[in-house]
Amino acid sequence: MSTSEIADHQHYYYRATGERLNMNRTGTHSKLSLLLAFGLILTPQLLLAFGQNGHRVVGQIAENHLSPAALAAVDNLLEGSSLAIVSTWADEMRSSPEPFWQEQVGSSWHYINTEKGKSYRESKKNPKGDAYEASHRFMAILADTGASKQERATALRWLVHLVGDIHQPMHNAYAEDRGGNRVRVKWFGDNTNLHAVWDTHLIESLNLSYTELSNWLDTDDPELIEKLQDSNVMDWIDESIVYRDQIYKLGNSDYGYGYIYTYMPVAKERLLQAGIRLAGVLNRILDPGK
Repeated sequence: MSTSEIADHQHYYYRATGERLNMNRTGTHSKLSLLLAFGLILTPQLLLAFGQNGHRVVGQIAENHLSPAALAAVDNLLEGSSLAIVSTWADEMRSSPEPFWQEQVGSSWHYINTEKGKSYRESKKNPKGDAYEASHRFMAILADTGASKQERATALRWLVHLVGDIHQPMHNAYAEDRGGNRVRVKWFGDNTNLHAVWDTHLIESLNLSYTELSNWLDTDDPELIEKLQDSNVMDWIDESIVYRDQIYKLGNSDYGYGYIYTYMPVAKERLLQAGIRLAGVLNRILDPGK
């Protein structure tokens, strides 16, 4: 990305910061607590790709694999917050009264759309940007030591979230059904949609906290880590599209234990991949000597 392109987008980063959630590793921001108490945060199936737990798993696994220098840089930018905590910031801020959020300027940054029968490369791109374009923009801002701390911190918050989004197969889908939101299915007899199954229901069926799930999924296999990190954003999208095409084969669309047996390995794999790859991206940007 050129300097002029970065400058063109910097006003978005500043406005996207909105009202900081400035949460630390052990505490919860008081205003977020109030929003939750009064039900002002939308339900996970409406807005949280991979659900809150899924995004936090990605953040936690990534933080586990940061170099000391990268971890120190993250700690400085986020002022004590963890990657797990800020991983849901880009969704939670949609309830902010700030014009940036109310005008949904960044709503298209959470996903990519393809046209049926075409790859992402061949498909018409959203002029407002998408997850592929936005992730590269935020990488550039994070790497720009001339940008303000606030701009770089905002870029980091977005990037943690978008890496998770890209690894969720239904965030790489079709505009006409809104990424499966209009595809009606049942989950253990209850009405829902295909997107919600992958955002929330599948992972939440494990009934584990994000720390429990990240501890279960994480790896210290150096060969696997190197293999996963030897990839780029387009590779991640291509992988998600392969899984997406399988997921659209609905079968009887009344999902239960059989669906969990078939697709839970995919969900767990994508969470691990996202976390390890996010760590690789952050290490490269924040610890150039590594």
